[in-house]
Amino acid sequence: MINEKLKMIKSIYHVNCILQVGSFSDNDLDLFVFSDDIKEYTREVIKENDCHYDISYISIPILKQGIKEKWPFLVNSLKSYQVLYHKDNQVLDLLKVINCLKPEKLNQEDINYYRFFINEELEALNRRLMQPESCFLCYSLFKETLIIFYKLNQLFIPKAKKIIAGISKIDDKLAEMCYDFILENIIERKVAILNQIIDYVFKPFGGRLTEWKKGKFPLK
Repeated sequence: MINEKLKMIKSIYHVNCILQVGSFSDNDLDLFVFSDDIKEYTREVIKENDCHYDISYISIPILKQGIKEKWPFLVNSLKSYQVLYHKDNQVLDLLKVINCLKPEKLNQEDINYYRFFINEELEALNRRLMQPESCFLCYSLFKETLIIFYKLNQLFIPKAKKIIAGISKIDDKLAEMCYDFILENIIERKVAILNQIIDYVFKPFGGRLTEWKKGKFPLK
């Protein structure tokens, strides 16, 4: 099945390299096709013969630009892969630097902003705890906290569906608290676990910031 698809792709483009990324499932294939015939990043999502294909077409110059500018989607997608075809090592040599890339480090002003922001959001949630929207606000703050965790620790933010899986690979304790949060159905207990998660995430950076002394405030 996949061999026929690869043959078709190679009949259309002068292909340098084809990689399979993602979950490496036999019927759900995420592919990166590298060819200098491609003038702009192109994506194709189709279903053929009971197989779901998500194919990214990209040229080597665009790959170089993405690595130089640290495009999160590119870095996250190409951290692990299987080589299905390669004409030479040009693409594979470029990909060797992917795992060494990091986002820009947050400055202290940004760190303080997130410390203050998360405390404000948590207090707002506590004030609305018995209101109908409290569960939505709780999950929203949970997701926001995990995204900030990635930023604080200079990690690229993955797609939403991979945020907790990514945490499981780098912090077992935080991952365990995340699953406890998800499985808890009682809102008061859910918020209590969220408090623990927030305190854990922000402790290395000074904890939550309850006040903002008069001065410059980031507009985000």
